[in-house]
Order: sequence, then structure tokens, then C-alpha cells
Amino acid sequence: LAKLPRSRLKNVTKRAAILVPICTAKGGEPSIIYNLRSQHMTSHAGEVSFPGGREEKEDRTLIETALREAEEEMGLERKRVTVLGQLEEVKSKHGLAVTPVIGIVDGIIDLEKDNLVNPDSGEIEENFTVTLKALYNPSNWVMDDYGRWGKFPRFIASPHPIWGLTAYVTKRVLAEISNSRKERPTSKL
Repeated sequence: LAKLPRSRLKNVTKRAAILVPICTAKGGEPSIIYNLRSQHMTSHAGEVSFPGGREEKEDRTLIETALREAEEEMGLERKRVTVLGQLEEVKSKHGLAVTPVIGIVDGIIDLEKDNLVNPDSGEIEENFTVTLKALYNPSNWVMDDYGRWGKFPRFIASPHPIWGLTAYVTKRVLAEISNSRKERPTSKL
């Protein structure tokens, strides 16, 4: 991830960042943490997302934006996240240039004991994890046809459907993990 070329989208003035939190879930499975946004939100209410938001003046980098937002929304302390890198910007349907930041959350994540919802933010209704094994299983994905806008992936094997930008970013993260596995030298035993 750190080796990926960085480019910025042209003609976009508003920027945002999201954190893709990869963790070890209870049971020892590598997983990704997803948020279910509160029904009371004015945008993306009740949708699955990653923690994130718009870049603010005090953010020195978009990585700081993603970590700040995860802390505000989930109470996920920045010191618990090791940033692996970031993907190229993606344009949201609202015209924001969104930078996905990939991070590893330290420790075992047990959402029954620590639901990682900051009650003061009011933005997240709940969090859930999906194992990388399930995310890599092609039978858990369908393609939705949006006519002139094209076809987009939707993950159907989780408590809540993962679609839109969140599904697109998830697929890109999975592709980068696969690519990095291919690039690693193998040892001869």
C-alpha cells in the first residue's frame, strides 16, 4: 500500500478521508470493521460505511482526517491504529474526493464488550465485523445494475448490506491485499 502511486482528482475542491479498519475479531479471524450509520443522520442514514468525514483545517494530512473521524465517531483511539497506507482518491456521489486510509487496529476486537460507538457523536448506530474470508468469497457478492451509471458490487453476507462507495472501497482493499501477497517473496523450505 505504501508503494501505491498517489494522484489527486482534478476539479474537486472538497476532500474527505475514510478509515478502513482491519482487525483481528473475536475468534482470531482477520476482519474489517463496518459502521451502520444512525437513522437520524441527514446524509447516508441507515447505510453501512467506514468512519470518515471532511478534511478540516487542523488536519495536516488526510490520514489525520481519517484517524480523527474514527476517534470522534467510534472512540477508536489513534494510537490503536497502525496506518498501512492509502488508496487513490475516489469521487463520491456528492462530489467529494474521498481518500481511503487503510489501518490495522491493535488487539482483539470483541464488539460485544466494546461496541466502538462513541455515544456523544450520534453518528453510528452499531458496528459489525466481516471476516476477510467471507469478503473474498465471490458467492457473497452480487452486481447491481444502475443503468447508465453502470454496475456496482454489493456484499450480501453480513448483518447489513454493504453497497455503494463502501463496497467499492472494500473491493479495492481486497485487491491490494491480494496484490501484496503476490509480491511477497516466498521462502523455500
